[in-house]
Amino acid sequence: MSPPSVLRTGPAPREGHGSDADAATPIRDTLLSDLLDIIGDSVISVDHGQRIVFFNRESERVFGFTAAEVLGEPLEMLLPETARSRHQAQVEGFQSSESSRRLMGERGIIHGRRKSGDIFPAEVSITRSTLNGATLLTAVLRDISQRDRMEHELQDARIASSAKGMFIANMSHELRTPLNAIIGFSDLFLQESSGPLGKPQYMDYAQSINDSGRHLLNVVNNILDISAIEFHKLTLAEEPVLLNYLIRSCLKFIRLAAEAKYIDVDEDIAPDLPVVMADETRLKQAIINLLSNAVKFTPVHGRIKVTAARTEAGTISIAVSDTGIGIPEVDLPNITQPFYPADPSFRRNFGGAGLGLSLVKALMELHGGSLILESKLGEGTTARLILPALRVVA
Repeated sequence: MSPPSVLRTGPAPREGHGSDADAATPIRDTLLSDLLDIIGDSVISVDHGQRIVFFNRESERVFGFTAAEVLGEPLEMLLPETARSRHQAQVEGFQSSESSRRLMGERGIIHGRRKSGDIFPAEVSITRSTLNGATLLTAVLRDISQRDRMEHELQDARIASSAKGMFIANMSHELRTPLNAIIGFSDLFLQESSGPLGKPQYMDYAQSINDSGRHLLNVVNNILDISAIEFHKLTLAEEPVLLNYLIRSCLKFIRLAAEAKYIDVDEDIAPDLPVVMADETRLKQAIINLLSNAVKFTPVHGRIKVTAARTEAGTISIAVSDTGIGIPEVDLPNITQPFYPADPSFRRNFGGAGLGLSLVKALMELHGGSLILESKLGEGTTARLILPALRVVA
C-alpha cells in the first residue's frame, strides 16, 4: 500500500541540485512506503478533521480493517464508544500544546476497537507535522494485549505459587502430626506397654492400624516432597556420606519384606566406594524407594541384586536389579512422571500412588545426578542411580 500524496514530501531541493533531488524523490517515497509496510507497529495518520489518511499493513492486521475500508473515515471507528469523548479532549489538548510529539511511556494505556468489536489495550506515540500546508497527526500504536495477558498470567502464577507454598508448609504439619500419633499409639498397643490387650484380635487390629498409618504417611511424605521440590522449597543438607554403610542400612530396611516373599537379595558393593558429599537422608530415601519397588514388583521366589561401584568416568553407580514384572517399553519414557501409571487395575494389584520413581528422579537431579531405567516386560528392571564425580570427597 502506498502512502497518499500528502505524505510524499521531503526537504526542498538545494540550489543547483534540483534535478538530483527530483530524481531522488521517487526513491525516497518507495523506501518510505516499504518501511511503513514492514514496521512492526501500527501507523495511522489523520488530517485536521480527524479523518484517516494513512493506514499501514500492520494497522490492517491489528484492527482487522483493510486500508480501503478506513481511508477517509473518521478515526472514531477505531475507538471504543466509551473512549471517544476522552480521546477528542486529549487531541485538542495536544494540538494546543507547544509540544509536537508525545512518546510511548509519556502517557497511559489507550484502548482500540477491532473490526470484530473486540477492545484491546495499546501504547501509542503521537506526532504533529505539517505537510504540503496540511496539518497531520500521526500515531504509532503498539498492540499490547498479548503482553498484558502474559503479565496477568505471570501474576496469577506467582499468586498460585505462593498459595501452594503456604499449602505445603501447612499440610506438612497438619498431615504428618496426626499420622505420627496414630503410628506411635499403635506401636504402644503392639508392644503392650500398659499390659496385655486381652484378645489376640486386638493385636491384629493394632497391626493393621500401624501398617495403614505408615503407608499413608509414606504417601503423604512423597506428595509433600514432590511439591516442595517443584516449588524449590526443598534444599539438600549436605555432609560427607559413607556409601557402603548407607547402602547396607537401606538393605536392612527391606530384608523382612523380601523374606516374606522368599526373595533372594544379593549384593555386590565395591569395598572401596568413596565418601561423597550428599544429603544422607534424601539419598537413603531414593535407594529405599528403589528397593521397595523391587520387592513390590518381584514375584515370590524372585531375586534382587544391589551393585555399587565407581565407574571409569569417576561417577558413582548404585543399581537395583530385580526379576520382577518389568516395565512395558512404551511406558519407560513416562514412568518417572508423577502419578504414572494411571491404570486403576495396576494400582489395585500393586498399590502406591505412582510417586516413587518421580521422587527418586527429582532427588537425584537435586544432587546433580540422574536416574536411569532399563527394563523388559516380564523379565525385570534395573534402576541405576548416578552420582556425579564432583560429589566424591578427595
